[in-house]
Amino acid sequence: MRSLSVVLVVFAVILALGCGSGSTVVTKDGGTVSTDGNGNTIVTDKDGNKTEVSGQGGNWSAKSSDGTEVNIGEGGTRVKNAKGEVSTMGISAVTEAEMGLPYYPGSSAIAGRDIKSNADGKQSLMSVRTSSDKPAKVTAFYKDKIKNPVTADMGDMSSVSGALEDGRQVAILVSASNGNSEITITVTTK
Repeated sequence: MRSLSVVLVVFAVILALGCGSGSTVVTKDGGTVSTDGNGNTIVTDKDGNKTEVSGQGGNWSAKSSDGTEVNIGEGGTRVKNAKGEVSTMGISAVTEAEMGLPYYPGSSAIAGRDIKSNADGKQSLMSVRTSSDKPAKVTAFYKDKIKNPVTADMGDMSSVSGALEDGRQVAILVSASNGNSEITITVTTK
């Protein structure tokens, strides 16, 4: 998580420095921030740990010396931590096959809202969709597709959770939003 914080600080520093010709700034704690005039920035903390940031337009990447990589652009964000575990958001859609559940009939994906994460040996998938049907109707569709379902209906919001046949945990939250229902499906390994 420290590396991700460093990346966010780097982006703020880049904005402060601008993308002019090469320059170096010494930070309050003795680190440095250097730009090369080509849109590349190297942040070195007081202990010598480096984060290299490059990018143009809407595409940015950052690589730190601990192995963390963050890529922003091409429709989403991809983060690889020092262990090599990858999380993506909005880059590629989560499929029904990956979820182990069908999507609600007639529902549509909300672009950029799918998430795939692999961390600490656990996989999490999330897909956010929309439908014109009421929340309770959507959760009723999923109730028979989940082992040991637990449901809740609060009018404008409805949910069902339980397990899939393969043991993965599933939670589906459906909330009314601007005359439609927003369906958030999350599937995780134990």
